[in-house]
Amino acid sequence: MKPRICFFVTDTYIPYSPTILGLYRLLSPLFHIDIIMYYPNIKKFHEINIDIQFLSLKPKKFDLSFQIYKRLLRKNSKEKLSYNDYILVRELRESIKKKKYVFIIAVDIYALYIVQKSYDGPIHFISLELHYHTHMINKIDPTKISSILIQRRDRYEYLFPNYEIKNIFYVQNTTFYKDIQIDITKRDPYLLLHAGTGQDIFGIYAILNFIGKYENYKIYLKGSCFPCVKSDIVKLYTDALQTNRIVIDEKYESEEKVVDFISNYYIGLCFYDLSIEKANNFNYLTAPSGKLFKYIAAGVPVIGNNIPGLSIVEEFRLGVLIPNLSSSSIMSAVEKIKSNYEEYVSNCLSTAKKLSFDKLASNYIHFLQSNGMES
Repeated sequence: MKPRICFFVTDTYIPYSPTILGLYRLLSPLFHIDIIMYYPNIKKFHEINIDIQFLSLKPKKFDLSFQIYKRLLRKNSKEKLSYNDYILVRELRESIKKKKYVFIIAVDIYALYIVQKSYDGPIHFISLELHYHTHMINKIDPTKISSILIQRRDRYEYLFPNYEIKNIFYVQNTTFYKDIQIDITKRDPYLLLHAGTGQDIFGIYAILNFIGKYENYKIYLKGSCFPCVKSDIVKLYTDALQTNRIVIDEKYESEEKVVDFISNYYIGLCFYDLSIEKANNFNYLTAPSGKLFKYIAAGVPVIGNNIPGLSIVEEFRLGVLIPNLSSSSIMSAVEKIKSNYEEYVSNCLSTAKKLSFDKLASNYIHFLQSNGMES
């Protein structure tokens, strides 16, 4: 019988998390995996073929156990658990107490915090996002972290500037490489793709401005689109919408099919609107977007911001990074890519092979396998 492990997830949207889906795929032959999740807006999870146990938090105003907890257990405690934290710790502890997990993997800071309060066995930490619950990092005990998987060294030092966890694994949220046949002559050189959430912080309005200015270009918006953005498109870009120069497609594509879908497009856009405060932060500046690696795997050259997290684009000549999101900057990048398109496509495919998720995560998988056998 395979050892049993658990992923505990709070802030991560699993259907769009290549790292979690990739690890699940690689670890499934080795372990029986439970995924326990707390997420306040539960939807779209039917779109992935993974069983997930959701913790149901139904706070009761006069919860007797919480009143006892406050009076007795917190009497000499320096740290004060919030009501929801207490309920979540209690529910997770109840959920896992009958399971003989060899270890638990906590995804992001809040999940790690709850697991450290609920579980005494080995805890492995995966850090994907740094813009949720970062204020809670001072409540984390790093000595009780068996390993950490994170994208970059600067992101590790952001979390733990004064502590070196023994087992650190740097793994990007890439996709699994597969050999695909691409006929670039069938790609429309005026058809651009944005694969990801359509919202202001991801440069959607810069993209629309570009389409408005250069009327021979088209944009395919693949992914969930914020209602306010859709409303603005209907109001301000009616003609482009009616003539299919702007296409909104919110249908979910599985990790297995999305690369084939993307391979039909000429250039992929990966933007962060740094003029918006909630986009101009350490998390977005240093974290390569999942769509970036999907573009690369599909052999689709990329246009992105000139920020540290996207530096791989220039390092491997996968496309062009631009200093701002003006329409003229985007157009200049398009023309540069067109001038040497075959080389950019070739670079994308060769880089995708080098950065295939199974290769990047192999040491981590072996480590977890060894850890599971020893427990």
